[in-house]
Amino acid sequence: MTAVQTASASPVPLRGVIEGFYGTPWQQEERLDILAFCRAEGFNAYLYAPKDDPYHREKWREPYPEDKLRELGALVKAAKAQDVRFIFAVSPGLDVSLHGYKGYADRQKMLAKFETLYALGVRDFAIFFDDIKDKDGAGQAAFLSDVSRELRRRHADIGAFLTVPTEYFYADMQEGGARKPYTDAFTEGLSHDVLVLYTGDG
Repeated sequence: MTAVQTASASPVPLRGVIEGFYGTPWQQEERLDILAFCRAEGFNAYLYAPKDDPYHREKWREPYPEDKLRELGALVKAAKAQDVRFIFAVSPGLDVSLHGYKGYADRQKMLAKFETLYALGVRDFAIFFDDIKDKDGAGQAAFLSDVSRELRRRHADIGAFLTVPTEYFYADMQEGGARKPYTDAFTEGLSHDVLVLYTGDG
């Protein structure tokens, strides 16, 4: 009889569910159900990023109405009760300004939105740049790095800060065996504190 050794590995640090699809966003009960599912399956993260929540994408600069903030606050509490990290994301890429005074103003708008969610108990944040036409890799990286740095300067207990770049799968990141200019610029300018999500080869 031959002894078989099994290798042990640490679990993936963040593992869970992303609500990041187009179409009707989940309702509160569905999100609460997903949080319970995450706990039951050993997942530790739920990422709030519904593309058709207007305050997540099209109206990202605008504050959430009070009733929506109450819902989000209840979700944050429910996530904590399930030992699941609630990660709040914004997708500003449709019209965000990355440079000059307008770029500074949009950084302040993003920080204001994050501060509102921080007050609800959120400690993990994300900014997504997927599914847009503008491929200003250097500008996106600077925006992300600035917001992440300032948020961490204000609050010592910030957890993960994530992003999805505009080129978010391998086949779109290279051409003729070489990385495209966007991915090079994005990679070179991004702070190491920002975690980058990819979908894999395709």
